[in-house]
Amino acid sequence: MQDEEANVRRFLKAHGATYPVGLDPGLSVARRFGFTGTPLTIVIDREGVISARRVGPADGTWLAEHLDPLFKRK
Repeated sequence: MQDEEANVRRFLKAHGATYPVGLDPGLSVARRFGFTGTPLTIVIDREGVISARRVGPADGTWLAEHLDPLFKRK
């Protein structure tokens, strides 16, 4: 969120990330979602509605709990 683009690109390449990433250097998007600090994880469903929000680390269990139901919806 507050990192330089070159650093972000290096990180993504080093970790083999294939997901989309957007930079928000002015924090305009972060503020829109009630940003209070990092880490912050926001899950947005296909309709664009925030279905989960977590301030602090989001481990695999939390992510699975909130993402799996979204993939099962038709």
